[in-house]
Amino acid sequence: MSEILKISGLGPIKNIKIEVKPLTILVGPQASGKSLVAQVLYFFRTLRSELARRYTPDMDSAKSWQNEVVRKILDELRGEPFGYFANKTARISYENAKKGNNWSVSINSSNRRVTVNPDLKKDMAQWVDLWNNDSDKLFYETPEETVFIPTERTLLTKFFESEPSILFSKYQPLAFRRFADRLAGAQRHNKYRLKLKKKSPEKIHPRFEHILKAQRRALKGDAYIPETGPQVWKFRIYPGGKEKILPLAILASGQMEAWPFFAVAASYGVFKNLKMSFIFEEPETHLHPAAQRIIMETITFLVHWTHPFFMTTHSPYIIYTVNNLMQTHISYSGKVPEEKAFLNPKDVAAYRLTSDGEAASIVDKETGLMASEEVDATANQLGREFDELLDLEEGRG
Repeated sequence: MSEILKISGLGPIKNIKIEVKPLTILVGPQASGKSLVAQVLYFFRTLRSELARRYTPDMDSAKSWQNEVVRKILDELRGEPFGYFANKTARISYENAKKGNNWSVSINSSNRRVTVNPDLKKDMAQWVDLWNNDSDKLFYETPEETVFIPTERTLLTKFFESEPSILFSKYQPLAFRRFADRLAGAQRHNKYRLKLKKKSPEKIHPRFEHILKAQRRALKGDAYIPETGPQVWKFRIYPGGKEKILPLAILASGQMEAWPFFAVAASYGVFKNLKMSFIFEEPETHLHPAAQRIIMETITFLVHWTHPFFMTTHSPYIIYTVNNLMQTHISYSGKVPEEKAFLNPKDVAAYRLTSDGEAASIVDKETGLMASEEVDATANQLGREFDELLDLEEGRG
């Protein structure tokens, strides 16, 4: 990927540097800044498409217009002025060797002003010049190629059909609104798929069915678009082997959290076959450990098909699954049987955000596996306390 993200003086983050790989995992205690890191990466990856959305022929007429546009995008990122999170002066930077990006932005806490570096200022000016000279270039501008799957995704299930205006309100964080767009797009793509299924079923890539099967295994059902009647999302379960249709609003919490990922991944990451990358906040939310394993194996499947993932997690089961997948690659010396899921350790990066605002890699240099102490610590402490209580009871006996 050749992506490097640096952040300093932002919220609880003092100074961090993260190398982004095909699968990048971020762990750490509550309020350590994991979501901020994910949102900053999303900002940089989608900046060009966000600028295209805001483009007007005269937008570059003001001096240092780039600073003001970037400030507005950052403020929308969380739905509040981004300067709130700056400690005096926050700095965020992004390097992408493949694309030649070397961008940085500073945010002042006192006046919330934003200043972009010369390289970013130059790139933004070139994009606008391109659109000014040829409006067709703007029309065909590639939409953002990164999907952000936010922690607030339960709201999508509750309001997607009944009150969609809530989801697309300007008061919602930018990444959340864009994901609601993605889900609406996936709905349209599924409608098209139904037509294609009848006329040219061979054009539907088998990877679509792979993700659908994974969803059924993880959630004991799947979201789908009915072939007849209103073309809206429904959920199918199979009690006793018989199909039963449910409205989304009555799903279990884990199903509510996870079905949007499967729906968008199948449509954008597979069926449409775009070069999508994903930023996924806490994929384990409200899911049984067995379902967490399946969702992680599905993410691995997508990583193999050149869809990178950046994830935040609190779950030991996610860490264990990734370690098992990497150990599979190691144990088979890279020659893994086709039926087995695996991850090449070279494609995985994992960091722990510490309480003092730093980031430390949790990948062991010798084994290539992730240390699980961060997510195991509480369980180990509880286990030790339980053993001490047993010893105390035996002592009294």
